[in-house]
Amino acid sequence: MTIDCGDCHTSQEQGWQVDVTQMKFSHESTGFSLTGEHKFVDCASCHKDLVFSNVKEDCSSCHTDVHENTVGLDCARCHDPSGWVVENITNIHNQSRFPLLGPHSQADCNQCHNTVGSKVNFEPLGADCYSCHSQNYNAAKNPDHVAGNYSKDCSTCHSPDATDWSFSAVDHSFFPLVGGHAVNNCFNCHKGGQFDDTPKDCYACH
Repeated sequence: MTIDCGDCHTSQEQGWQVDVTQMKFSHESTGFSLTGEHKFVDCASCHKDLVFSNVKEDCSSCHTDVHENTVGLDCARCHDPSGWVVENITNIHNQSRFPLLGPHSQADCNQCHNTVGSKVNFEPLGADCYSCHSQNYNAAKNPDHVAGNYSKDCSTCHSPDATDWSFSAVDHSFFPLVGGHAVNNCFNCHKGGQFDDTPKDCYACH
């Protein structure tokens, strides 16, 4: 590739400086357009030996793979040249076995995926609730989930769309909550957090 020095550099009197925002050379002619943050990167950051024709176009040639090849090498699936902020992760995650519903869509990736130093390891995680919420399960005392041998599938009682641990997903069809029984406080009937073997006869509560 032969071009005029002045296409990239200032004059000799000005010290041959390079201003990537002012250069006349069009990087598009190389087949790799400088978009987003690439427009402001010093040439030597990519062309370390100043041999301009031997730089590969794939992201991993310049950028360290902090995910350690757990998500592939196509950075553009999650990132774009404007920065490393991931805007479309919910859509991407919905293609996996664990769609991001409710509060999960607002969670930081690192809350579920382990981070060690600068490494962000996205190896597949367990898709069951207990994989991430074991501390919540074990700490629950009213009712005591461990003592009561409650299901570790949180969705049997809790809605994944809820922002708290409300019991909106409980299947109470075995005792329809209609009329005066349509209460939103479980503990009106389940005194002391006792959810198993609650008698169904009227006299037990009334």
